[in-house]
Amino acid sequence: MADKDENEKKNKKTKNAKKAKKAERLENAAKTAAAEGSDGAERGADRKSADTALYADRFREIEAHLKASADSRLAEWELNVQQAQALGYIHTFQEDGIIQNDLAKQFGRTGASISSMLQGLEKKGFVRRVIPEGNERQKKVYVTEKAEPLIPEINRLFAELEQRITAGLTSKERDLLDALLEKVKSNL
Repeated sequence: MADKDENEKKNKKTKNAKKAKKAERLENAAKTAAAEGSDGAERGADRKSADTALYADRFREIEAHLKASADSRLAEWELNVQQAQALGYIHTFQEDGIIQNDLAKQFGRTGASISSMLQGLEKKGFVRRVIPEGNERQKKVYVTEKAEPLIPEINRLFAELEQRITAGLTSKERDLLDALLEKVKSNL
């Protein structure tokens, strides 16, 4: 019970810090956009980017390119992007373990979907699920010794993808992109 409370406190702290940082970036990007006169009023109806289908198409294209790039590199370990991300996330809680419910929340998936993914990772020997004493209802998930050497490789792969995404962007442009994507996400 104490482990669960500690995990919840850590998660809340992390989420609050992330929210504050994102709010600050969004506010700074909005100030920059306002200073540059880019509030959208002067863009006009003739601008292509006003077509919302274009945005959805671009997001799908970007996602497809990123997924294909990552999947091709992860194939040697018989992993897909979601599994690799989950392994990395599970590893951050390696000391205390993490429960499936927390994974589902983190990745926006159902409990059944996460359970299925974990079964696959378990069959490959990358994770183990442990039933803690006194709490048979919530299994703790841990990365196995077999998966440990993959974690730095997975982290490196995702860091490289992040660099590719922002290659050629200035620091200001990266901050603006992040702020705009957060704003888009909050609209959904």
